Amino acid sequence: MFKNKKILIGIIIIICIVVIIGILCIININSKKRIAANILEYINDSIVENNDNITKEYIDNNISKVDKESATQMITLYEEYQDNQIEKLYNEFKEQILKYNYSFDVDSLNNIENIQSEQLKNIIEKIRNNGYKFKKVWGDIIIVKDYSQFTEYTEYVSEDKKIYLNIQNNYETQLYLYKDITSLLNTIIETENSIKKIKDTLIKEDAIEVYGNMLLLVIEGDEIYVPKAYGEEDNIQIISEIQTCISENANTVTANILNSYVETLKQDNYEYRDNGEQLTSDIRNNISSYFK
Repeated sequence: MFKNKKILIGIIIIICIVVIIGILCIININSKKRIAANILEYINDSIVENNDNITKEYIDNNISKVDKESATQMITLYEEYQDNQIEKLYNEFKEQILKYNYSFDVDSLNNIENIQSEQLKNIIEKIRNNGYKFKKVWGDIIIVKDYSQFTEYTEYVSEDKKIYLNIQNNYETQLYLYKDITSLLNTIIETENSIKKIKDTLIKEDAIEVYGNMLLLVIEGDEIYVPKAYGEEDNIQIISEIQTCISENANTVTANILNSYVETLKQDNYEYRDNGEQLTSDIRNNISSYFK
């Protein structure tokens, strides 16, 4: 009898421990949900109000407090918040540049010790410390999101968002650092393969848009890559590299689009005319249709 009583007490204690652990887990889950809801609401309100409340430090300090789904939403909202802030930050920056008649290149903006104006130093530091960087495009210095900093968050977000952030970082690397058309074409193929792994519809659409922008670097050209006039000898070499990419990646979306582009150029004696512009327009406006 005494032995049975001890067993019964032991069972009751175990049940109580299990119940307490269960209650604590529920409390912890609910607490995380409340924290996540408050964080997401705070970021969303900051977007609506267009205020300066959200900093990279705020994201760094809070992203580990929420689950992957909420962390993914956090980063998506943070991207939107940054987009909204760029024009305001750029105007503040240009105001100080004009006020003090400073002339800078990108390297000097990353080394501000010699700048006399504290106001200008502050705005430069504000830009650099909040997920942006300076880039020179067409002779002007602009502010862009620094996706190399976003890769710090890949361990917290969903697998689909992780793929997207890596795609953005690869695009940024190609856009601002490399001048090798073969490297760009390889990145485009890698991006296509990565997009096929994304299940979330909205994230996939965003990734496809980045993919389209990469393709347009090849097709439209810019100051780094491909000029529109294909009559020169070096541009014929670029066409050769594009054709190599097509042959090595048959039956891909990229190869099909680039093949249409090369055939269009052939019709126009390798000059970028109306047919080329029409194809560019189709890619820009209907890039998602190629992935159906």
